Amino acid sequence: VDKFIIFTDDPSSWRIKEIIETLEYHRKQYAFGQNTSDRSKFANDFIEMSRCEYMISSPSTFNIVAGMTGLDLLTRPMMIIEYGN
Repeated sequence: VDKFIIFTDDPSSWRIKEIIETLEYHRKQYAFGQNTSDRSKFANDFIEMSRCEYMISSPSTFNIVAGMTGLDLLTRPMMIIEYGN
């Protein structure tokens, strides 16, 4: 993966900070989705998510539908991994 895009409505959360530290440690490029700073740009994030080759996301309808919209199921099957407490 050449570049990571972080889609979040809470860029100051400790989890996002952890992700950024890990990406920087491994010298990976990253950027934030447009909706991070401007909540009215959710459609832009949806479109950008649908274009991602890989997606790690929370189990929200928004994320799942965005991932399925751009997903070519014949060449890139979707895999759902559940994480329990």
